[in-house]
Amino acid sequence: MEKVFQMPPPATSKVCLFIGGVHVYIYGLQELKPGIKSLTCLWLLHPRQQTYECMTPLAHHIIHKCTENSQGEGRGLIAASFDLRNHGERLIDAVANESWKTRDPNHAQNMFSIIQGSTLDMKMLVENLATYLAPYSVPSVLAHMVLGVSLGGHVAWQCLANIPEIQVGIPIIGCCDFAALMQDRAVKSGLALVSPEKNHLPPFPLELKNLITKYDVAASMRFHVYGPNFLWLASPALNGLSDQERLLLCTALGRFRHKVIFNVSGQLDHLVPRHCSDWPISCLGALRLWGLPFLFIDAEFPGAGHEVTFRMAEFVASVVSFAILEYNDLGHLSFANSRSTVEDRSGNRAGLSGNSGIQGLLTRLHISLGPKGFANITNFKGFADDMEAALV
Repeated sequence: MEKVFQMPPPATSKVCLFIGGVHVYIYGLQELKPGIKSLTCLWLLHPRQQTYECMTPLAHHIIHKCTENSQGEGRGLIAASFDLRNHGERLIDAVANESWKTRDPNHAQNMFSIIQGSTLDMKMLVENLATYLAPYSVPSVLAHMVLGVSLGGHVAWQCLANIPEIQVGIPIIGCCDFAALMQDRAVKSGLALVSPEKNHLPPFPLELKNLITKYDVAASMRFHVYGPNFLWLASPALNGLSDQERLLLCTALGRFRHKVIFNVSGQLDHLVPRHCSDWPISCLGALRLWGLPFLFIDAEFPGAGHEVTFRMAEFVASVVSFAILEYNDLGHLSFANSRSTVEDRSGNRAGLSGNSGIQGLLTRLHISLGPKGFANITNFKGFADDMEAALV
């Protein structure tokens, strides 16, 4: 079971709303200062076999960090969480939340349907939330962010890909390549290993492949480049793509245009290994080089496993706090279109903007997008010291 950040900061207020048949818990309404001009909602999505409640300490921590840093700028933050499908008060079948190793023969189908269904829930909730906040006399929600852990991280990736209103995403120990993750688990569970020539992955049906192309990031990329007969785990070298294939890949990932992604992983994570996302993440990095306007930061934390460590929590709290400052009055991210640069210790240059917001965070941490178009914080020398300095 995932270890989620548990340090108890001062509690924030919590209100329960009933939206479309789902109990949604809103944190931080009472902490909003009078006169704020804009409001951002951070959606917190919990891991498998847990409930919304495990995200409560993280909600408190992030809201307190943002209250310190953002409300002086007239920006306010609330957090929202709910039980994902077949979890918490919505639980129907506990076995469907297990894995192949622990008695669920339909792990792949159940896992994906819960991810897909929770993404659809998110779309409904994002679109309806503002109508339920009217009695609280707060500004309309200007922007939405999503932060998910493990299963919630998988959902966060799909939300980024399929919900236009969500412009900032922080998947933590999640995966954007469902086929690769299931392949890894099938092997570890002693099930049949798919050969490169086969077009589907036992032990789940070919029909699942057809379904995930609509929602999964990596499967959608493969479908756009190779058509409906793409190989299940095709991961072509980017430098070997033709101009036409590169154009098709950019089309597939056009859904990330003007968005910001902070992918957070643990170096020692064996349940959702970082390598399962290698190919789509390398594609996302290349897209910055090819000119698609968006920002992608890949942060792998040394020594961390399948967990949310204190250092991860501090990192994402700062990301949210600084990102709020980047929204303009129309709810768009100002830096996602910028071509100005910052420079890190090695002289690499990154397309960012302004003197605050995300650029402020990255500059203070000496991070740039690097030669491939994105930053990879892997065994970053001095990372802990830089983080602590940036958070002062």
